[in-house]
Amino acid sequence: AIEEEMRGTDVLMYFRRGCSVVGRSGEVAPVARPELEAEAEDGWKFSVHLRRKTIDEGWGFAFDSKAFDEHQRVVSKILSNTPLAKHNRTLAAEGKHPFCVVQGDILL
Repeated sequence: AIEEEMRGTDVLMYFRRGCSVVGRSGEVAPVARPELEAEAEDGWKFSVHLRRKTIDEGWGFAFDSKAFDEHQRVVSKILSNTPLAKHNRTLAAEGKHPFCVVQGDILL
């Protein structure tokens, strides 16, 4: 289970693109058109491999508390100076913005 994996220093996580769209320059925008929202609901899936120095270091995201209460892990915030923030910066520098984890993405 992902809960056990997340307790270590190395983890492979799978996300589904939530209700946000990531542009080529890295800008994140909420889906505004209903037809796109339906597409985002079935959004594409991607994996993220993160490493941290110690188990005391957080991975770098916060979950939406309301969604969490409903057993969904929807990213509400990316925390700075964390493994996830570093991952996103690396991908952005490589021009791979769509693979950055953003607000609204769902941890599977």
